[in-house]
Amino acid sequence: MPLGLEIDGLDDSKKLSEAKREALFAVVKENALSYGIGWASEEEIDKHNILQATFLAMRRAVEAMPIPADYAIVDGNRMPTLPIPGETVVKGDSKCACIAAASILAKVSRDRLLREWDLQYPEYGFAKHKGYGTKDHYEAIKKYGVLPQYIVFVEVKTRAGGAMVSAVEAVTPNKQRKILLTAQVYLQKSPCALQPRFDVAAVTTLHGEPMGLKYFANAFGC
Repeated sequence: MPLGLEIDGLDDSKKLSEAKREALFAVVKENALSYGIGWASEEEIDKHNILQATFLAMRRAVEAMPIPADYAIVDGNRMPTLPIPGETVVKGDSKCACIAAASILAKVSRDRLLREWDLQYPEYGFAKHKGYGTKDHYEAIKKYGVLPQYIVFVEVKTRAGGAMVSAVEAVTPNKQRKILLTAQVYLQKSPCALQPRFDVAAVTTLHGEPMGLKYFANAFGC
């Protein structure tokens, strides 16, 4: 942002109404010397974890700037590896105008993506809950099934050929509760907007050698 520029109403995006964010989105884009918007996919979140995927999106945002930045000011207390020097600011979106402006660009861009998903999958109500874990969102998942835009926890079960109990049946209610608890602990430490899905991968063996693989998506039905 230009040095000394003051934008009326600029604040942490979480403190602003959707209409105010949309209005400021246009103002920020018009006045910014340069900006970039970076994304990380749900596959990258599952592969790297939410923190590293966030860092990846930050790097992509920096690299997407048409006029390269000289210095990065990052909200929080963890500094990603970037092609430029920088520093962190705890609660920076309420202390630093550049971070507040960036939070508006990020939030509005994400919400617009969710509205696009809502056009593709209107039964899920993405435009209303914006991907967060509301009661209506969970009920839609139970009714219509899961979409690719979810974080997936996979239980791998190895079964000998001819086993009496299937891989899914081997994940007993008690085992399911433990997996759900583990997922809750993970999501508390690494919060994200993606909804959890629980799958089972069944590996069939013969004389200790893998012979086949079957994958059961949403095996717990939750």
